[in-house]
Amino acid sequence: MSRAGGVGAAALLARDIHVLPEFLGNRSPYADPDSRAVIAGLDLDADIGAIERLFVAGLCGLAYGLADVVDAFRSHGVDSSMMVISGGAGRSPLVRQIMADTTDLVVALPETQEPVLLGAAMLGAVAAGACASLGDAMASMSAIGRLSEPTAPGIADFHRSKRRVHGLMRELERESRRAMHGIVPDRRS
Repeated sequence: MSRAGGVGAAALLARDIHVLPEFLGNRSPYADPDSRAVIAGLDLDADIGAIERLFVAGLCGLAYGLADVVDAFRSHGVDSSMMVISGGAGRSPLVRQIMADTTDLVVALPETQEPVLLGAAMLGAVAAGACASLGDAMASMSAIGRLSEPTAPGIADFHRSKRRVHGLMRELERESRRAMHGIVPDRRS
């Protein structure tokens, strides 16, 4: 973030490197378990800057997959202005900012350090009768912490262009599988 001049601008480090991070397939919204990762734009640089660029490109790729899911929800009439993120990666301002910029949603971090445990406590409170409903438990037991808002329009334009490349990589990956389907290597040698 310091090299790029800020958290929003850090994504610009990944301008020429593109990652479709589907190492284990795609669960949503494409439901393609055979999809695999594609990385394009690597060079022979081996310094810390090269690792940073690849790391940021990977974060962008993950965020574009999330944006695909958000778009699928929106196309079915489910819209929101905020997304709450949890887990270790959600603690990173860079992760939250890239997700906010790619989805055009405010990304909120819960105040609690352990949102999964808090969710279990909420269910327990409802089961024990301490709260009348899960909604009541959520309202009384949780709070929003830090917010990451989408940044400048120039960054949004950058992500739109990279996301278009992300879609092209998805098509390339599918076409590559089709082209190689049924090709069996000669194992005699």
